[in-house]
Parts: sequence; C-alpha cells; structure tokens
Amino acid sequence: MPSVRRSLIAGRRVATDVVTWRPGRTTSEDTYLAARVLHRHTGGASSRLALSAIRAAYERGGASPGAVDLDPAWRSVLAGIEVDGVSHAPPILDDEAVARVVAFASTAPAVLRSTSGESRRGTLADRDGSTASVGLVERFVLDQPDIQSIVANAAIRALAAARFRATPLLHPPILYWSCAGAQVTDEERVRGARQFHWDYDGLAGLRVHLYLTDVDEGAAPMSYIAGSHRAGGLRSKALRAADLGMTDAELWASYSRSDLRTITGPAGTTFVSDSRGMHSGTDAVTADRLFLVMPMQATGFAGYQLRPREVRPRDPDLALALRERRPEMAFFRERAS
Repeated sequence: MPSVRRSLIAGRRVATDVVTWRPGRTTSEDTYLAARVLHRHTGGASSRLALSAIRAAYERGGASPGAVDLDPAWRSVLAGIEVDGVSHAPPILDDEAVARVVAFASTAPAVLRSTSGESRRGTLADRDGSTASVGLVERFVLDQPDIQSIVANAAIRALAAARFRATPLLHPPILYWSCAGAQVTDEERVRGARQFHWDYDGLAGLRVHLYLTDVDEGAAPMSYIAGSHRAGGLRSKALRAADLGMTDAELWASYSRSDLRTITGPAGTTFVSDSRGMHSGTDAVTADRLFLVMPMQATGFAGYQLRPREVRPRDPDLALALRERRPEMAFFRERAS
C-alpha cells in the first residue's frame, strides 16, 4: 500500500504541474520522472508533443523565444544539430582563456575517482595509476571567470532559444579530467558514460562541449551517432535499454557505422549536441583530457530540478545577466558578500 500511496501523491503533483505551469516556472521531480518514462515508452513522441504545446502557450502570450537573430556561424551550428544532432561551433574561449582554465583545473580542489568506483578528495597532482577521472568541485568551477563567461555567452543562449523555440535554462558547467593509464573496467565504462546512451534533459536538451586539451583518438574523444536524436529513431524497447547504455551489438543493430562521429580537435575545440542522441565517452589511453560540459534544458517544465547555485560574479556579462534576472539563469544567483 505505501507504494500505491506514493504513486497517487506523485500523480497529483504531476497533474498540478500540468494545470498550473506557466513559462518561467519549474515543475516537480515527479513530473520530470513521469516525462522521462513517457519519453522512453513513446520513442520520444510525448516530449515532442509536450514541447509543441508549450510553444503554443508562448505564442498565445505574445512571446516567441525562438525568434532570435543568430550570427551566420551559429546558424550553421543550428542547421548541423537539426540534421545530425551534433555540430562543431565557433570557439567560446580564446587560447589565453583556455590556458587559464587548464592552470586552474591543475590545482583546484577535486574529487578523484578510481577504476573501482571509490572516491577521495584531492587535486590532479594526487592522482595515481588507479585514478580514472578527476572532477573539479563545482563551487570553485563556478567562480572561475572564464567559465563564467561561457555561462553568460549570449550566442549560446540564442542558439538554445532558436533550437527549442522556448526559453532555455542553463545548467552549471561540469569540468573534469579523464586520466590516461588507468586499467578501466567494463563496470567503470558504464558508470563513466563510456557506453552509448542517451540523456533526458527535459522535453528537449542541448549540451555545449569544450575540449581544453588536445584530443585525438587516444585522448578520450566523445562519439555521437548522427541522426539518433530524432524522435522515433529507437522504438520504445530499444530506447528503454539505451537509457542505461547499449552494447556495441545492440547499437549497430539499430544504426549504421557510417553514422558514427568521433570528435577530435585541438584545445579550444567546441561542439554542441542534442542530448537525446546516442553518445559515448571513450577511454583516455595516451593522454589526459580536460573536458567541460554545460547542459541546457527547454523551459522549466519536466526538466531537472536543481537548487540555484550561488556564484560570485567575476565576469561582467554574468553579473549583468544575474542583475537583470534573465530567465535562462534561474539555476544561478549572486552569492551574498
């Protein structure tokens, strides 16, 4: 009976969210979980229909968040995402900024995770032969000025608004090292997202990716299956399995190897992906990789529930965006001094 009661309570919360939601609001965790289940069971059709309804609500209110004037280079990024689900983007940090972030990430407080799944505190210098990854502690990442400039980047926000045709919400960036030399187990590959899978960032999602070190085939490049972001690309049973990760045999039974895009490039390489597409990390074999990922979700309906992160603005554009209370920044607020 307790599980029935919990289900009834969750159902009421979802119903309330559906009836009372307005642009600018967020919804409960129950609505996120329900939307994710529906997405899996409908091959993505439920998310597409819900987002269409939200766009209609914006239009009835006289707003059109997707009506933005993108720079030609970013229009090309949008076109690439629409076709393939992933596209290279113009640089978002110059060489000097990349060097500053690398220097920061080399000494900042971090969580070191071993190939056995154990975690400990330290810095990159504390790694050993069993260290699979070094994740920088979020509050230090969010106070780094160059990373703040990525959060505040107007072109990125405009791209997301044009793609979603609804207001995007930016998530806190994640910054971490993939460490070469560790003997990675199959269990660690699943835990570390090194098996092809999709992510549910709400009704629609984009992720900005930035290589801060040179990445070749041996330095943990990300791979993506072009076209796999389209609703219906995987039917419900396969989509449910891919929520956790697909084996290579399962993957190539559904897709052609010609659809595989393995993304390499020098430090500063930037690309954007639709998070619903099939993607995978790879092992760092010959060199460490420093990687930044920033997710964005379409509106606060059926998306992640994040507490606002407090930041000390050191980038003027971020300071302005927070003062203006831009809706895209709902998950950030200025730290009281």
